[in-house]
Amino acid sequence: MANFDGFLRTQLSSNYKHPEPARRDLANALHEYRDLRPTTESFTFSNGETRQLLALSGTIPVVHKGSTYNIPVCLYMQYNAPYDAPLVYVRPTASMEIRVSQYVDSNGRIYMPYLSSWTHPQSDLVGLIQMLQIQFGDTPPVVSRMARQAAPVTPMAQQQHQQPVSAAGGGYGWGAGYGWQQPPLPPQQQQQQQPQSTGTRQDYQEEAMRMSVLTAAEDKVRRRYSEKRAQLEAELDVVRRTGQDLREGREKLEKLLRGLETELQSVGDYTTRLRQANSQAEEMLTQMAAQESVGVDEAIDATAPLYRQIVRCYAEEQALEDTIFALGDALRKGCVDIDSYLKTIRELSRRQFLLRATVQMGRQKAGLPDM
Repeated sequence: MANFDGFLRTQLSSNYKHPEPARRDLANALHEYRDLRPTTESFTFSNGETRQLLALSGTIPVVHKGSTYNIPVCLYMQYNAPYDAPLVYVRPTASMEIRVSQYVDSNGRIYMPYLSSWTHPQSDLVGLIQMLQIQFGDTPPVVSRMARQAAPVTPMAQQQHQQPVSAAGGGYGWGAGYGWQQPPLPPQQQQQQQPQSTGTRQDYQEEAMRMSVLTAAEDKVRRRYSEKRAQLEAELDVVRRTGQDLREGREKLEKLLRGLETELQSVGDYTTRLRQANSQAEEMLTQMAAQESVGVDEAIDATAPLYRQIVRCYAEEQALEDTIFALGDALRKGCVDIDSYLKTIRELSRRQFLLRATVQMGRQKAGLPDM
């Protein structure tokens, strides 16, 4: 179906009034019946106008007397499709010929109640093809040419042509039709038999007429019943599909509503937490505004005298390290002489050594790992 989607969109968007509903209807039919193919063909209407119409051409499977046959058909989509019924034709092959009936004319066009009462979306292409399968199963629209040309002549028919019998000749009037002839009777019996033969012939004609009427009525009732049943089944399938779509839509809406309720509850929880955090921050700001300012050196302090000594010695040792680096930079730039640099470095190095030893001893007494 994916191979035909672009073709359908192109043809329908440029030549048809309702491209999207028509595309969906065609796509459903192509999905259900894989032997049909979309094509564009030139079609001449009864008024002589010729148009390029989109058509579904191919075969549909039909079951007739327990066997499955592929019947070639062509469905022409009209300009207002799918709101106008398509024009349906039988396309016999070279080995077939059209079988004219009350549903099929000599040109192969099909007439059905489903087409005359077409109403979209209750009527669609899938339902139409199902109706065609049922109708063709009862009355095939095509017959084989070879079967008609090669119809054998039965011995009964040969006897009918070879030995015709008439009522005046002393036999039964219907004997010729059945290929049977009564032996001749004596003249007296012939005169007695003649009125009886005439009465029998009239009785048979009346009985045959009555049976013919009953058979025709039975066939007509059966066809109408099949049509009505097929139409109701097709409408029931449409109702079932609509109900299934509605149930799926309801499930999707319920799922969406549950998701929205969960998200709404989560947003409510986040809002509550945000308000609590905002209240705590405002309270802390109020407390900090009421307190006096604290110095940087007093803000951080050790919990014990030994730790305090370690921190101060380490801080002073790091400061001496920065001082030594600054003096070296000044010497390179020529800001200090070598003698002053060496004297100052000697004193700072001695003080740095003592501070490092003090930090190491303090960490050992405090049980801290070595640096």
